[in-house]
Amino acid sequence: MALITGSRVGPYEIVEFRAWLCGVGGEAYRARDTRDENLDKDLELRVLHLDLTAPDVLARFERESKASQALSHPNISTIQDFGTQDGFAYLVIELLEGETLGDRLKAGAIPQKLAVDYMLQVAKGLSAGHERGVINGDLQPANLFITKDGQVKIHGFGRGWLKTSSDDPESDMLLGTPGYISPEQIRGKPAGARSDIFSFGAILYEMLAGKRAFPGDNWAEILAATLKRDPPDLFVATQGVSPDLERLVRHCLEKDPELRFQSVRHLESDLGALSDLSAVTPVRRPWWRRIKL
Repeated sequence: MALITGSRVGPYEIVEFRAWLCGVGGEAYRARDTRDENLDKDLELRVLHLDLTAPDVLARFERESKASQALSHPNISTIQDFGTQDGFAYLVIELLEGETLGDRLKAGAIPQKLAVDYMLQVAKGLSAGHERGVINGDLQPANLFITKDGQVKIHGFGRGWLKTSSDDPESDMLLGTPGYISPEQIRGKPAGARSDIFSFGAILYEMLAGKRAFPGDNWAEILAATLKRDPPDLFVATQGVSPDLERLVRHCLEKDPELRFQSVRHLESDLGALSDLSAVTPVRRPWWRRIKL
């Protein structure tokens, strides 16, 4: 049900098809704003077909748009416009060239120095959102975009939750992604900044190990692993990672949110101190020091 080149959605003219929005009944396009006299800046237009879209997906689009309006940061991909027209709902975001972290991870683990650089950018973006009361709620590799010049952009900020003054406890609930969602979210408890910190740790672990922190053959197994098991030692999983970096990852992945970093600012500070990590893999600990008693 893709739109043809030259057709319009709102004031935006379709230039070319980019991708299907799997599972939500829509597509992404390269488009131009016809109100721009120069027409020299392409945008990404994400379109939902209202007759094919579940109400909760449309609500997520609207929530994401509202949250994004409160944010402006180099490491956050902000939404420039949102609207509906003739059976469509649409989001307009800046057009980025590159790949998602999820696509990058298909090639395996990322060198630790580069992983720290990428995630330091993510921490800066998260911190900016948290300071404005916006929780990401669905931090995962597919929602982190790496541009061709190495800049990391967080997509979908506020997709899960925008902090409001609502007295409804359901407004504090988030729906995240298995493998990255925090234990407290799985248990149905209110989530906050430390929930994003847990997701951050799960992503960083995967970048360093080349495998997920909480694997499983189905959602039930993945969620059970998140609640009950700690990921394997990174020294064992990767043939050696900086001990300080492993401690940081473990601190993010504490099951009890009270035991994690107090804020992303604290996490950002500690991660920044590791930004000069050598790209060379450190020497592994002797085997007898890796045995857990």
